[in-house]
Amino acid sequence: MVSAIEPAFEDQPGWMRIFPHLPGHGITSIADGMNSHDQVLDIIGMVMDEILPNHNSAVAGKSRGGFLARGLVPKNITSFDALLLMAPGRYAAPSPEYLSPRT
Repeated sequence: MVSAIEPAFEDQPGWMRIFPHLPGHGITSIADGMNSHDQVLDIIGMVMDEILPNHNSAVAGKSRGGFLARGLVPKNITSFDALLLMAPGRYAAPSPEYLSPRT
């Protein structure tokens, strides 16, 4: 993500960029009992609330991160000024009961 995003900010001062390691990626392990994308979204939301309380922000995601970014927007619709999806991943659920209601 860093190599994909940073060039766009070379002449754009004032933007804070946060690149979290998603559970199971990079140096971050998957916690016991974590077994859904909704749990990952909850953690990302908590981190954002901690780092950026009462601040609007833009969210970007590539591949699985894009899939997750799409899930953040409905949960925090008033918090985001923009959404950037780069090749957003699409994960099929094993059965319909695991799917969120269509919105």
